[in-house]
Amino acid sequence: MSQFPGKTQRQISDKRRLLGLIEPANGPASRTSDRAVPRSLGNQTIKLQKESPINKILKPQVKVQKSYDDEEKRWRQCMIASATRTLAKHHDEMAKDAKIQPLAVRLTAIAGSFRSAEDVISVSDPLVKQLENVVNELTVELAGGKPNLPRNGQRGKAANANHRARGSRDKRRQHEYATVQQLWEKEPKQLATLVVEDRLSDIEQRRQPELPPGDQVRDLYNGLWGVEETTFFPPDWEETVATRVGVVDINPIQLGTVEKRYRRLKTHTAAGPDKVAKKDIRRTARILLTAIFNICLGIGFYPESWKRNRTTLIPKDGKDLTVAASWRPITVSSILARLFSGVIDESLRGNIELSRAQKGFTHDEGAAQNVSLFRQTLKAMKEEQGGTCSILDISKAFDTVPHGALVPALRRLGVAPYIAEYVDYVYQDCQTVLPSTTEEIKISLKRGVKQGDPLSPLLGTQSSTHY
Repeated sequence: MSQFPGKTQRQISDKRRLLGLIEPANGPASRTSDRAVPRSLGNQTIKLQKESPINKILKPQVKVQKSYDDEEKRWRQCMIASATRTLAKHHDEMAKDAKIQPLAVRLTAIAGSFRSAEDVISVSDPLVKQLENVVNELTVELAGGKPNLPRNGQRGKAANANHRARGSRDKRRQHEYATVQQLWEKEPKQLATLVVEDRLSDIEQRRQPELPPGDQVRDLYNGLWGVEETTFFPPDWEETVATRVGVVDINPIQLGTVEKRYRRLKTHTAAGPDKVAKKDIRRTARILLTAIFNICLGIGFYPESWKRNRTTLIPKDGKDLTVAASWRPITVSSILARLFSGVIDESLRGNIELSRAQKGFTHDEGAAQNVSLFRQTLKAMKEEQGGTCSILDISKAFDTVPHGALVPALRRLGVAPYIAEYVDYVYQDCQTVLPSTTEEIKISLKRGVKQGDPLSPLLGTQSSTHY
């Protein structure tokens, strides 16, 4: 310690571990597979990827030995233990659900396979595959229930025709009601004219505008999301991280936390590509998801099905809608993934300290505070010596966040490295599907954060601040 005055032994060890100078006690372990995992998970010997912030700063020419400290091992074991306790505590309740009970039994066996810290950090591929199968089968079960069907699961031709007609009428009425509400809020005079002249039937003609052509959509979003971006970091980010390593992690997820986040979901929130809606996630499924979330964090696993997204294009007011850039993209994944992201976001926000200057995407009345501050500033400028105000609007701010900036941004907030790297792993190999007039277009998400995911505001604001 005499060589590093003013630094504690813990800070020195964390710094050396960050730089890859501490080797594991048992030496490097061999890779069991080529599957993508976070850099802190599963494999002791790793090669830094191109997008790694450490790779860009240090430019190592050799493999870096990953060391798991005791704190990280304890945290991972706690996550698995919490999953086991949740399954055991609610065993009787889940046993009453014939569809969930077999999945709960399999998940209990998976959690029971992790008997030591070494089992957790060196999880085998077959075990990961079993967990992925449980998640997939749960998704199919939640999305597959169709109420009011005959017992044989089929309708006659007449019933099908009536069902389609009824659905068409319902959609038309919903559209007309929504249009009337929109006119009342934005164009009340036009609505009054339609009522007086008995022309409310004209509302039926006010349909959703036609989507832009497929080639425009493909070119725009391939250039926006499908291109990796070089990340430039502030010169002091490494020193800042060295003094704040391991400050914030995620506590074991409890059923009450999942229930609270579930209640915050809007009743008619959009379903993801898997078609699972909020109403489909019954109580026993939420118990199972609580255990799944803990296991995923404990072993550093994120289901591939949750990396598949669906993008909806929303028209911008007053824009030429024949141009793809005149539509606002909203990207959503499975509602199960969004529930998981919401739990992570809530846990992180409860422990990190954001800048006092940040007013957006917080639980405070940030907009009101900014308006009040701006009014006071204008008043002072008028009464005193004048001045100049400027407003900076960052174009496509969330759409162009480099994924390489996620880890440094979270680390600067004091987030533990294994949590920051897990979030980075969540964004690896993501894809989305966009609509157009001609076809559905698949795009790889190589940069940007998903507008529609609860974790995106935190990632977007902090990454934009720190790169």
